[in-house]
Amino acid sequence: MTTETSPDMSPGRLETEAAAQHASAAHEAHDAALAQACRKAAWRIIPLVTIAYFFANLDRVNLSFAKLQMQEALKFSDVTYGIGAGLFAWGALLFQMPASLAVGRLGARRYLCVALVAWGTISALTMFTSSIASFYSLRFLLGVAEIGFFPAIVLYFSRWFPAERQSRIMSMFFLAMPLSVVFGGPLTGLIMDRFDSVAGLGGWQWAFLLEGVPAVLLGFAMLTIKERPSDAHWLTQAEKEALDHALSRSTPTQATRRISRAADALRHPLLWIFVTICFCFNLGNFGLMFWLPTLIHQASQGSNMHTALLSAIPYALGALAMVANGFSAPREGVRLRSGLPALVGGAALAASVIVSASVWTSLILTSIAVAGGMATLSMFWSLPGRIFSDSAVATCAGMINMAAGLAFFSGPVVMDALKQWTGGVSVGVMVLAAALSLAGLLLLMLPRRPIEEAH
Repeated sequence: MTTETSPDMSPGRLETEAAAQHASAAHEAHDAALAQACRKAAWRIIPLVTIAYFFANLDRVNLSFAKLQMQEALKFSDVTYGIGAGLFAWGALLFQMPASLAVGRLGARRYLCVALVAWGTISALTMFTSSIASFYSLRFLLGVAEIGFFPAIVLYFSRWFPAERQSRIMSMFFLAMPLSVVFGGPLTGLIMDRFDSVAGLGGWQWAFLLEGVPAVLLGFAMLTIKERPSDAHWLTQAEKEALDHALSRSTPTQATRRISRAADALRHPLLWIFVTICFCFNLGNFGLMFWLPTLIHQASQGSNMHTALLSAIPYALGALAMVANGFSAPREGVRLRSGLPALVGGAALAASVIVSASVWTSLILTSIAVAGGMATLSMFWSLPGRIFSDSAVATCAGMINMAAGLAFFSGPVVMDALKQWTGGVSVGVMVLAAALSLAGLLLLMLPRRPIEEAH
């Protein structure tokens, strides 16, 4: 009698199953090591750089709160104040390319140290402002010092986090922007109220000093972080290998992008649409950021601390909206999740002028406006990467960011000029609302195929 060997018990089948089980176990081990590496990196990197970005935004916008005392003490006109606020952007615009080159030469870690020490020092020196010339000079130099910070962060994150994890990482990082108003505004108001006339200095002078020093200290703290995963002693060898593999695998090839060369990108209409969107969006966003404390102060007639606390409410809601939109946004529908919040925010900002029955009504509407703007921010910067290859996206991002810098200058100046021309702020707010709404409409009108089907 002969005995047939069951196919399931054949040596070849057993070897195949063993190989499959081994591959599955290796894959699970790789995923576990990668997840652990990313968790360790996030805990060691994100809090520090987010706090640094918090002070970057605070040292940039604390002028809007200091204005409540500073303008009276120095006898600056609204136009003088607006030009000084916007000169930050001209320093950034003129030195963006040199700063980007310096980031590549020094590396992200060392550049972040230099930038933080420089802008913290310049921000603190603003306390000695006594003339229009010194005011303009310090604001210009602050823009020069800060402009390379964001490109350095983008470079640093690309060396530590795979592409599929960066949207959430950036959402957490961008939280520093609204939180600088939520917590920084009351902090500035408290300093201005409590330290006014201490040691013969005005409250606004103490605000610049006490909020500039932490940036200097954080600059030296940047030297404690590691440039690349291979330098991190707190990662195991398996975690380093898993992270390196994921980073190399997530690096896109030219075939995964529709526009691969920078020269082609500069001629592509979508780039200039993105530039226009970025300008309009930031014109409304930065204009509102600088003037919100003044608008609330005029409506409530409260103290500096009361004004700062009320100003924090819209940005607290904005932080929630940004995280919710960034974490939940799927690949499909990205245009809707980018454009609709800006459109709703622009409509709410316009309504805050039309329906200004009370300070609380205006506060609710401006909160919706800020939340819409913040939700758009968490999505907008993912769009260029869907269209342009790695070799083109850096050039394109620089062009788009220059539009943001121009808007940073234009927003406060437009508001100041319209206030002087009309005698009120309503027309200026309507212009900001129109700009924000136009950005939303352009985002919704982006062509579907290159945006939705790029990945």
